[in-house]
Amino acid sequence: MKLSRVGIDLAKNVYQLHGVDRFGKTVWKHRLLGISKRGDVYLRMLMIHGARAVVARAKHKDDRLSRWVTNIANKKHPNVAAVALANKTARMAWAMLRHETDYDPDFAIR
Repeated sequence: MKLSRVGIDLAKNVYQLHGVDRFGKTVWKHRLLGISKRGDVYLRMLMIHGARAVVARAKHKDDRLSRWVTNIANKKHPNVAAVALANKTARMAWAMLRHETDYDPDFAIR
């Protein structure tokens, strides 16, 4: 299994980030909708619980990702912020696997 296939499977199973056109090709959506109930329930649960822990502690930190998630939590419900952070974490994990790089905080928020 190719690494890009793993990333697409992660996106397909954990978060609904794409659709499939009539030719069977992946189509990435510009606007992310709610979290999908399809896919690996345990992986989704772990991502959400981890994000809830980060949201709870983010107000005490000053890095860009913590400020971003605190801003969302102040505007909307903290659970919405947790799902947004879990979504961002899954996309960052896929990008790090895809490009074989380590985590770089400067690229976390763009």
